[in-house]
Amino acid sequence: SNIKLYNVCYTLYDIAKTDLDIPKQFLDNIRFLLNENNLYKFIANVFFFTVLDKKQPVSFENKLMKSINDTLRHTNISPNQITDFMNTQLEESMWSSLRKINELSKEGNAFACLQMAFYEFYGLIAGYPRYIKSYDYYKIAANQNHPAANWAIGHMYYSGYIGNKTDEDLELSLDYFTKAATLGSTAAINSLGIIYLEGKIKKVPKDINKAIELFKEAISKGNIFALNNLGKIYENEGRYKEALELFERSADSGESWASNKVGEYYRTGKYVSKDLAKAFFYYNKSDESSVYFMCPWSKYNLAKYFYENGNEELSIEPDINKAIELLETASVKILDAVEELIYIYYKKYLSSNKQDKSSLEKLKYYIDKIENST
Repeated sequence: SNIKLYNVCYTLYDIAKTDLDIPKQFLDNIRFLLNENNLYKFIANVFFFTVLDKKQPVSFENKLMKSINDTLRHTNISPNQITDFMNTQLEESMWSSLRKINELSKEGNAFACLQMAFYEFYGLIAGYPRYIKSYDYYKIAANQNHPAANWAIGHMYYSGYIGNKTDEDLELSLDYFTKAATLGSTAAINSLGIIYLEGKIKKVPKDINKAIELFKEAISKGNIFALNNLGKIYENEGRYKEALELFERSADSGESWASNKVGEYYRTGKYVSKDLAKAFFYYNKSDESSVYFMCPWSKYNLAKYFYENGNEELSIEPDINKAIELLETASVKILDAVEELIYIYYKKYLSSNKQDKSSLEKLKYYIDKIENST
C-alpha cells in the first residue's frame, strides 16, 4: 500500500541523509519526491543512483550498513530493529502490517513504537486521538535514545497534549528537545529556536538572536519548518525579499503552510508583482499536502478567490459547489470559512425566493457554529 511504501521511502531517506558520500543535490531531489508523495519515482531514483551512479552496489550496501550503525551509535537501538520494522512494511499486507507493528512495539522495537505513537496521536487506531497512549509508545522509543521520539515528547509537553503547560511541563519539554537535538534531531533544533523566540520557559529568556541562530542551524541540516520560522521573523522586520525566498524554499519542498503563504504573496502583490497564475499554483500545491499537515487557508483562498465567482484572468468558470466543498472542509479549523459559507447559503436562500429549505438549514447550522465559537 502507499502507506507502507511511504514508510519504506522515508526510512531510506533518513538513512541516506547520514551518508556523506551522497550528493546534496540527490538528497534534495529525493526529499522533494517524498514530499510530493511520488514514491515510485523515489524508489526508481534511489535504485538508479545505487546501481548506475555508485556503480558499486556491494560497496554501497556496506556504506549503507555503516551509515545505519553510525546513526544508531548514540542510541540503544540495534540494526535488527530496523530490519524487523522494514520487513513489516515490505512483506505484509496493510492490516497484517499494522498487527505486526503492534507486536513489534510490545517487544520494544523503537521504530514500531514510533509508528504506533503516530497512529495513536492522529486517532488512526481508536478513531480519535489518545495522547497518553501515544506518549507511552514514544517513551519506549525515547528511552532507547530515538531522536524523533524525544522530540515528539517535548512537543507534546510544550503544546499541552500531555500535562497542563505548567512551568514544570515546559521545562520537561526543554529537556526532551535538548536531548533530541544532541541525538541529531533537526526538528528539536527548530523547537529550541521557538522556545527562545517565544520566551515561555522561565529559565530560558526570550532571545530573538539566539532563535535566529538555531533556525539557521536547523535549516542548514535540512529542516523545512525552520525556513518558515525564520521567514516569519524576516517578514515581521519588513525584510520581505529574504522572507519570500525562505517561504519559497519551504514551499518547493512541499510544505503546505509555506505554499499557501507564497500564494498570498502572489495574489496580493506583496513585495512581488501580482501573479494570479502563480497564486493559484501555490494554493493548489498547499492543498495537495497530507491531511495531517495541510494548511486550511489554501482551501479557503481557492474557494473565495478562484471558484466562488470564477476568475476571468485564469479562465476559471464559477463553481459554487467546488467552493462550498473546499470551504466546508476548511470550516473545521477556521471561522473565516464559516462566515463565507453563511454568505453563500444566504445568497442561495434568497435567490430561491426563500424556498430552498436545504440552504436555510445550512445557514442555521453555520450561524450556530459561529455563535457557539465565541
